[in-house]
Formats: sequence, C-alpha cells, structure tokens
Amino acid sequence: MTRRPAGFYLGLHALRALEHPVTPVARNELVPHLYTDWWGDWALTWDSPQPPPPGGLLPSSVVAERARQSVLGLVPSVLALAGVLALGLLAAARRSPALGVLPLSAVGVAAAYVLFAIRYPSTDGDTIKGTYLLMALPAGAIGAAFVVDVLRPPGRGSAFVVAAALLALVAVDLPFLAL
Repeated sequence: MTRRPAGFYLGLHALRALEHPVTPVARNELVPHLYTDWWGDWALTWDSPQPPPPGGLLPSSVVAERARQSVLGLVPSVLALAGVLALGLLAAARRSPALGVLPLSAVGVAAAYVLFAIRYPSTDGDTIKGTYLLMALPAGAIGAAFVVDVLRPPGRGSAFVVAAALLALVAVDLPFLAL
C-alpha cells in the first residue's frame, strides 16, 4: 500500500468535484475521481471539446452540464448505497446467508477495485474502474429498488407517484433519452 500517497485515500476534492467534475480535479484521489468519472464525465469522453491546454479552462457550458449530471447522480448513488447497507444489516439481523449475497458481492467488487487501484497505479489517474462499476451495478440497482420500495407509502396512488418521480429523474439524469 505504499504505492499511493495519503491524498489518494483521503482526497479532499469530493465537494469540489461536484461543481467541476472534469479533469484534472480529483486526479489520483479514489472516491471523488471514481464518482465524477461515473456521473460527471471526468475524462471528457462525451461530446466535449478537447481538454484545454495546461492552465486553460473548459467552456463553462461544458462544466455546468457535467456538474448538473454529477449532482443529480447523488440521488441514485445514495439510494444504491443505502439499499446495499440496509440489505446487509437485514441479512445480519435475520442471519440469512442468501440475503447477504448481494451486499457481500458489492463489498467484494469494491475491495477488488481498491486493491487494483493500489496495486496498479496509472500515470494519468485513470484505471479500469468502469469494469468494476458495471459489476457493482446490479447490487446498486437492487439496493436502490429496496429503499424505494421500503420508503414508498402503501397504496396504488403512491406507486404511480414514485414511478413518475423515478421517470423524471431518469429523464433529467440521462438527457439523451429525452431526445
């Protein structure tokens, strides 16, 4: 674990990364870089202009669009994390190994990613985190669905309201679906 500086584990750019979720903010910092790459196009691979020269700035419209995407990503991220944790606690309380498979798989994927990031640092701050995030996606999706289901008031009307709210979140969070 001596391959990474302390800033990799304790990086302080998490909040800054929400307002400016593109390179070079949070370079070589585990959590903010992972989050901004997942929700905010950190590597500028979407329809962005070329990265600016050193010391240059991206157009504010590009940064604002990515910042909005990153902030909206907080909702599904918190739902997913809360759901995986809740399912883990429920599995422990019920002493149910079957119920614990999902949270344990998420922990396993997270541990594998962190170990990979420590063992094989990259010079540009990028790793193959997308592969790990895709493996964690089913656990996150089921965890988020669990939280939404538990928090949803009973009744048919509330089901429609929750469905409409989730569709609105998807429409806003993934603008290309609304086209």
